[in-house]
Amino acid sequence: MGKFPVGCIIRIPIGAYGSGGPYHSGCIESSLLPIRGIKIAYPSNGADLKGLMKAAYLDPNPVVMFEHKGLYWSKVPGTSYAMTVEPDENYIVPFVGGGTGLFRDMAFAKGLLWGVNTTNQIFGVDTATKTIVKTITCTGAATLRAITWDPYRQGFWVGTTSFTGPLVCVDTNGVNIPGASITTPASGLYGAGYENNGSQATSFIWISTDASPANATQTALVKYNAQTLAVVGSAMNITVPLQTPAATLASGGGEVVTNLIPGKKTWVGVVQSGPDRLIV
Repeated sequence: MGKFPVGCIIRIPIGAYGSGGPYHSGCIESSLLPIRGIKIAYPSNGADLKGLMKAAYLDPNPVVMFEHKGLYWSKVPGTSYAMTVEPDENYIVPFVGGGTGLFRDMAFAKGLLWGVNTTNQIFGVDTATKTIVKTITCTGAATLRAITWDPYRQGFWVGTTSFTGPLVCVDTNGVNIPGASITTPASGLYGAGYENNGSQATSFIWISTDASPANATQTALVKYNAQTLAVVGSAMNITVPLQTPAATLASGGGEVVTNLIPGKKTWVGVVQSGPDRLIV
């Protein structure tokens, strides 16, 4: 499972009233939800129906669209609210729901906040409108987890196979940039950040990973030269106090930021544990 793309869209009219033959008053969601490997979309208005249809078209997985008949016509008072105008022609509603659908790592570039959600897509968010306005499909990736922007290569470094990597740089069309690949640590790949020091030769790419050897209360950062892509020094292990003594820590996404602490570059990241927390 998950080795090959099986993109398809199956549209199913659903819901009570308005006749409709074999699907009259039918609600078959519970029959399909347990099936592994498919995604379910159930829009509540016309704009989201179109936005989800776009996301389904770009998704490498099979998608079932449950479309309530109230989206097509209005016979019952109150269903007129489903008639909505799409925010703009690029409006899209990506599959970023529960479980692994949420953004796992984020980066800021070209005026947008970009996120990855373990699909093969990068989503650009307009922070003013809080809507996704651009989607990039990566042709040479399966499950993106880490992401950061490279200002010199003008591309995104992304973790291509979830925790195992490698970390590759793709252009803004989602195509791999030749020679831009980093073999990630065996302890995993959770997040990436770019430390811009004024030139490619003096800049660094940081990877968030688990401590090695494994430690229940430590996360780690590994540093790479942004030009040669060689490891610089040893991994930096960071001890994070846990409120739940029995909990085990796992690393998360992060980014290198400037002037959060005046005059310093700092790593701001997430660790997963009891409870999850932000570290600086």
